[in-house]
Amino acid sequence: MSFIQKFYCIFFSVRTSQDVEGAPPHILAFMEHFNSLVWMTYRTNFPVLPGTTISTDCGWGCMVRSGQMILATTLNRFLLGSQWRLTGASQQQRITHRKVKGACQLSL
Repeated sequence: MSFIQKFYCIFFSVRTSQDVEGAPPHILAFMEHFNSLVWMTYRTNFPVLPGTTISTDCGWGCMVRSGQMILATTLNRFLLGSQWRLTGASQQQRITHRKVKGACQLSL
């Protein structure tokens, strides 16, 4: 499996966090990579958009969220490096990661 310019060989079933305990190293590497990405989801309960009854971005927000995640991934790779992972990150790196996520969420 190719995942953001990194190749992982995935032939292992992981259903719960307990399954990860005995996982092979390549599965753990994939999980660390995946868990280090910024994940943005649909928004709900925001003020109704003027002239509509819409108070969620379900149905149209996927384009916005995809763009935000691409921007966040790009900034994290630029600021922290392509090999950076949340696991083992310094406090300063975690702060940078959070700031990037916050800035990208506000880019709406």
